[in-house]
Amino acid sequence: MASTTASSVPATLPGRVGPYKEFADTRVNKDTELKGTDKFAAASYPHYLPVWNNEKGVLYPPLEPFEHVEHGRDADPSFPNLLKSGTTIEELTPSIGAEVTGVQLLELSDKGKDELALLVAQKKVVAFRDQNFADVPIDQALDFAKYFGRLHIHPTSGAPEGFPEVHLVHRGADDKGFGGLLETRTNSVAWHSDVTYENQPPGTTFLYALDVPPSGGDTIFVNQVKAYERLSPAFRERLAGLKAVHSGFEQATAAEQRGGTVRRAPVSSIHPLVRTHPATGEKALYINPQFTRYIVGFKQEESDAILQFLYNHIALSQDLQARVRWRPRTVVVWDNRVTAHSALFDWEDGARRRFLSTGLFVLGRSLPSLSLYGLIASVAFGFGAVFTICGVGVYLSSRDMDGPVVFSAVSTSVRQLQVLLRCIAFGPKAEVQITSNGIRFSVDEARVVQGATFIEKSLFSSYDFNPGDLSTALPPFEISISAFLDTLQILGISDLMPARSQVGGFTSSYNNAFSTPSLGLAGTCRISYAQAGAPLCITIQEGAVTTTCQLNTYGIPGGYEDTAIPLDRQAICLKIIMRSTWLHDAITELAGTQPTSVILNASERSAPFFALEGKGGPFGDAIVDYLPESKTEPTPSLGRSKKRPLVTETFSVPAPPGTHGRVKQRYKFDLIKKADKAMALASKVSIRQDQQGVLSLQFMVELGGTGANATEKEAGLDKAYFIDFSFLPLLDEDSDGEDSEGEDLL
Repeated sequence: MASTTASSVPATLPGRVGPYKEFADTRVNKDTELKGTDKFAAASYPHYLPVWNNEKGVLYPPLEPFEHVEHGRDADPSFPNLLKSGTTIEELTPSIGAEVTGVQLLELSDKGKDELALLVAQKKVVAFRDQNFADVPIDQALDFAKYFGRLHIHPTSGAPEGFPEVHLVHRGADDKGFGGLLETRTNSVAWHSDVTYENQPPGTTFLYALDVPPSGGDTIFVNQVKAYERLSPAFRERLAGLKAVHSGFEQATAAEQRGGTVRRAPVSSIHPLVRTHPATGEKALYINPQFTRYIVGFKQEESDAILQFLYNHIALSQDLQARVRWRPRTVVVWDNRVTAHSALFDWEDGARRRFLSTGLFVLGRSLPSLSLYGLIASVAFGFGAVFTICGVGVYLSSRDMDGPVVFSAVSTSVRQLQVLLRCIAFGPKAEVQITSNGIRFSVDEARVVQGATFIEKSLFSSYDFNPGDLSTALPPFEISISAFLDTLQILGISDLMPARSQVGGFTSSYNNAFSTPSLGLAGTCRISYAQAGAPLCITIQEGAVTTTCQLNTYGIPGGYEDTAIPLDRQAICLKIIMRSTWLHDAITELAGTQPTSVILNASERSAPFFALEGKGGPFGDAIVDYLPESKTEPTPSLGRSKKRPLVTETFSVPAPPGTHGRVKQRYKFDLIKKADKAMALASKVSIRQDQQGVLSLQFMVELGGTGANATEKEAGLDKAYFIDFSFLPLLDEDSDGEDSEGEDLL
């Protein structure tokens, strides 16, 4: 008996962390398929019988980023080239889906294909009957799909011999997987969007039938746009900006355990929970229980609660769903960016079911909320592979560079680095300056507010600096700080995100793909920089597994110049040291009135001695007045000419002449709020102001390791770090409608 069997590809993979929807054996009884049995006929299209192998017997290289053309943007919304005379279109439901007859897809012009992309984006899923996809040579079907974008090779599925771009869904006569599936589950529903773990996951997707059972085997779809719109405005606002990790490791593990193939190293990616479709502008949920693992930055229970609610919302919204029944010669086209779907395994063993996708995953993902800096919305992460995280500008791989690496450092805990950088991550990019003593990260906004922190070399277990002719520092460069933090979140996941317990049944998202032994990183990583213009590399090596993420670096626009907001230390007119929580509480209190500006008011001679005044808010003005040492004396006693507020450790107001001993300056409140995370985290704050009104807030943050044990203390992890914020004053005194009070505003 001849058979086509799988060849297992050696790969270091994490342990299985939950049930996965693919359950069929990765083998086909070729004799049975070609000859048939008394229960069913021979395969209608034998050249489509699947094999599970690699074309050259080795792992495929990682997928490279590509530029996607959204053809739906170019389409005529009246569809004159697609829905011609004699064509009928019938809605499947009012909320999702349509069925079209009278159109032969392979005969469409380019304009007709553009209109097809737009129609599918609008209807979400469209069934086309009486198509001839299966009758033409495979390469002709692939040529049709190539119009919509780059073809995708699925990492684990079966494919016709010689055509790995075709993804086959095959269930042969000898398949007994259905019974095995229901031994551990009560139903076969497994909602998902296809391969969302890819950095550029699919858009328009084509699936066509070869052999189908007499009944059953339908596919159900849900409209993720409508699912998002059904949420309350407040809940939608809460989801804005959130990102989630999507993992392909479980799929690879399941394939290996079934004796299947793994064509390339598995990856995980980070995508927004809500994405915007590039052709329609609609926002849609982008999560699914098969591949979504957790929300970045959330604790386990928080992430699980939100995701479980959304999964239940999708599953229970039957008024947003459509059920497509398969018939021979049917082609179903859906937009994978705005839908989720599930196959239904509801027919008896012994009946063949074969579908295949041509050009599956051919469209690049939409990039929602692109900033003016051109940042990519996803982060790729993979074993033994290099992925570009920010793919804008000229990419120069470190593998293409000659010469030694000019900087390399190993951190035994990324937690401290993450915490400090999150405090200044209020802008899209951070300027990085690598010196012989450490690394300085700074973020600014329009040169009116700047946050900076210096990571001393003592934070790293090793710190190698080889600048060559540049003796003390390398030329500064910029990186995407959000991409850097997302990468550290993944690499440092073992001390930030405990392993998730399996909740079972409907979803497999409750296990952390990065908490397995093969990625037990314990927060340790290497950061390296080959030379000017090279990516900033973050690398984990554990045993035979090397994981590398590369962040594109950007030159400083207009050339480098010192962009720090200058504080004139020779002309300081205010200096206060106090517990940071007192400042944070005051800013939080003022925020309740939504002020447009805040006035810092201080004097050693008369009340108010130290006050913060919120001005210009819709709910009126507010003031937080820090009381002096004595409540009974409104002015200083004869024996004491100065007073300080009780909450301060140091209080000095050497105001310049002509100011009546008082310092009073206005700042934009929203800018001060950008230091909120540092305020909340720090133990102390030093407040300084110079005679030009420049305000400096220096926060002392005391960070231990994961318990500040002896080893961490010896390594320098149990120590104080500093975060500096600088602000320019708001010179327009009347910006919030307040009249001058007669005292000089510095």
